[in-house]
Formats: sequence, structure tokens, C-alpha cells
Amino acid sequence: MGKARDWPCACRAAAEAVAAAILLLGATVAAAEAVGEIVQMNGVMFARAASGASRVLALHSPVDRGDVLVTGRDTFARVRFVDRGEVLLRPGTQLRVSFYAYDERKPEGDSAVLDLIKGGLRAITGLIGKRNPQTVRVDTIVATIGVRGTEFGALLCTADCAGILDSDGKPAPDGLHTDVESGTIVLTNGAGEQLFGPGMSGYVPNAMTLPALVDISPSRRAIPPGLLAPPSEGGAASGPAAPGDAACEID
Repeated sequence: MGKARDWPCACRAAAEAVAAAILLLGATVAAAEAVGEIVQMNGVMFARAASGASRVLALHSPVDRGDVLVTGRDTFARVRFVDRGEVLLRPGTQLRVSFYAYDERKPEGDSAVLDLIKGGLRAITGLIGKRNPQTVRVDTIVATIGVRGTEFGALLCTADCAGILDSDGKPAPDGLHTDVESGTIVLTNGAGEQLFGPGMSGYVPNAMTLPALVDISPSRRAIPPGLLAPPSEGGAASGPAAPGDAACEID
């Protein structure tokens, strides 16, 4: 009889567990917030979500906050974010969209944080970079790139840049290579910081060496300048594509 009296408690506990699971699922779905879309690509590309799930990307697929974007061996891809900032990814690149927030009516909430895990990119800042440039940055393992309303290139070499030559015609050495087409960037790591303006190139071999000025960065050869258009001044930034544009999920 004692067990019979425990049944309502057991059922109530089970119901509470189911309700908690539903709430957790809802929170996970809400966290997958689209902050951009794929506007150009010429090969295989996929995204790893913060949940660990992977999905193949297609033209106009949404890019979510927390995604790690991965381009194939021969794939170039262009991403446009909600503030009209753009990033062009070279083959063999992994880029995490760590945080991206833009609301035309709430500039105090602006933030754009990317993490270049490997590979290379060329980026042009959007409307966030125009009104709150101090909130825009690209993190890497050797230095943080602070962006100040800029078009710039970045190439992170980790024993994988043998086909990209430096100004001496030698394979690009390991470390972070940058170049600035317009505006300025600030490279910061454990050794200090260095400002780079238009036409300047930088190199950081590791996290404890001060960023240095170099003649011509291999990043200019990896992804040449002039391939991205600056955001228009007028009008609100366009939103990302609908979730239905994604190609498929990978278990």
C-alpha cells in the first residue's frame, strides 16, 4: 500500500522533469539566433552550432550566433551580417561567430566578436563599426584584432600556409598576418599593442611577441583587397535569410 501512495509523487516528478526538458529545449532553440547569411560561395561549407550539431550550408543559408563556419579545401564564401558588415573566407578556414548583436534603435547594445580559429579572411565592418567601433574585434590564438571602421585582411598560419608566399617569396611563417586597406586596426596580445593604418601590414608570431610592421603581408595574397563593398549609409540593415534556406542537418 505504501508504494501505491508514492505513485502520485512519482507521476508529478516525471511531469516536472518533462516540463524542465521542454523549457531547456526552448531556451536552446531561442539561443540559435540568426545574425547573417551566406551570400556567395563556390564549394562545400558547413557550420557547427554551439549545441554541437553540424549542418551543410547553401547560398542564403542563415548564420547563427555561436556557429563555427568551416570552408572546404577549395571553397571561398562570403558572409553578410545583419549590420551589413561582410566577411570573405578563404579555403580551409574556421571562423566562430562568438557574438553578434545589432539593433538600429539600440546602439548601446552593439557588439561584433568573431574568433578566427584557422585560415584567413577579408572583412569590412558594417554599421556597428561606424557607430560603435570599439565593440568590434576578431580574436585569434596569438592576438586580438581591434577593428576601427575598416577593411582588413587576416591570415592565421599554423603549419598550413606552405602555398602562400611572403614578400621574400618564402612560405608564410606561422602566426597572424594582417593588412589594412582602409581605416585602422589595433593588434593586442600579452606583449602589448600596435596600431596599423591604411597600407600597413602586420605580423604576430605568437601570443608573447609584440606585433610588428612588415613590408607586404601574405594575407594580401591569400585574399586580395577590393572584393568587398562597404555598407550603404542610408536605410536599415537587412535581416538574415529565413531558416528554411539551410540545406540539411548532419547528425
